[in-house]
Amino acid sequence: MNNRQSSRSNTKFSLILVGLVLFVAITVIGILEFVLESRKPPVFPFYNVIYPYVEFHPHPKVSWRSPEPSPSSRTAEHATSYTNEDSFRIASPDYRLVPEKPEGQVRIAVIGGSTVHGGTTFEDTLPGSLKQVLLAKYPGVDIEVINAGITSGISRQSLVQLITSLVDYHLDLLVVYDGINDSGQMLYYEKRPNFPYNYRVKELAWDQYMAGKRDSLWEELFRRSAIINHFWPDLYGDSSILNKVNVQSLIKFRPLRKTYADAHVDNWEKIRRVCLAYQISPMFVLQPTSLYATFNADMSPIEMMHSPKATYYANYLVYEELRKTTQQFADANQQIEVLDLSSLLSLEAYYDGAHVYDEINTQIAETLAQALRPDLERVMKQKAQAG
Repeated sequence: MNNRQSSRSNTKFSLILVGLVLFVAITVIGILEFVLESRKPPVFPFYNVIYPYVEFHPHPKVSWRSPEPSPSSRTAEHATSYTNEDSFRIASPDYRLVPEKPEGQVRIAVIGGSTVHGGTTFEDTLPGSLKQVLLAKYPGVDIEVINAGITSGISRQSLVQLITSLVDYHLDLLVVYDGINDSGQMLYYEKRPNFPYNYRVKELAWDQYMAGKRDSLWEELFRRSAIINHFWPDLYGDSSILNKVNVQSLIKFRPLRKTYADAHVDNWEKIRRVCLAYQISPMFVLQPTSLYATFNADMSPIEMMHSPKATYYANYLVYEELRKTTQQFADANQQIEVLDLSSLLSLEAYYDGAHVYDEINTQIAETLAQALRPDLERVMKQKAQAG
């Protein structure tokens, strides 16, 4: 009897011990999963609509009002944004911007990233400011300025957009206004030249979809495990969606930096050829950046390599390469206007590293209008003679 009771007690104790061990193990795994999951890099939104050589899906017409005040407004106004069928930003939901150009109208488009697209209202954007400046300079002339900016867009996306939709709008002049995204994409998102921000998201989503269709359940569980990905990141794939270049390598090796500058100016050359084919007069602008109000050429790369501002310094060095290729492009194409406005503005003009306050766009628009004057007046004269 005592042996039987002792055996039952031992069995009960063993079950309790096993249960306790399982509980502790599950608890520890759960805590690790929670901690490691919270430490994963943020998943950036998949919102770009144009990809190089892949596809072009324009947004439908959009009407939007920001829930928070616009950061570009010094008076804390809320932003509004409206687009037409080709995702070009327009002044109001009822504004008519269609490919068919009215007789006698001068059409200008501005392409680039969020520094083209963004502003509290359409009138506050760079294209909207340019339109107001030109209408004031040439009263009575029908001038349309199209905002064809793509948020987070790089120059290759602008090229694709020009070919797939903008040429249908019968442009007379085109302003290419970019640089900051092409000089920073490799540091924050994607190290492959000409691959847009967040492109890896699409690749990863497809890879995960295909893996889920062919792999076993336990493999899918392991793939989603933060613990497995933390300790054995190469076993089931990197949990990070980013594909960034090493900051120190970018600072150390100029040929690597030049790779991105060469890709940027190559896109400019392709845009120039498209404009030539469609009889569009282009102007190319290396846009202003706050990098030149922060860094200078006298800074030591060795000292900056491991400083807290190493990433921004690397961005500055890439921009220096863009300045050189911009000058080379200008020398090779003296018949068209090429502007380097990289150091145009003081630090106070920016509300973040790249974007300017609304009223600064008017200042930039004045500079662009002056540079556009010869081509614009030539086009106006031709239209007057044809009329």
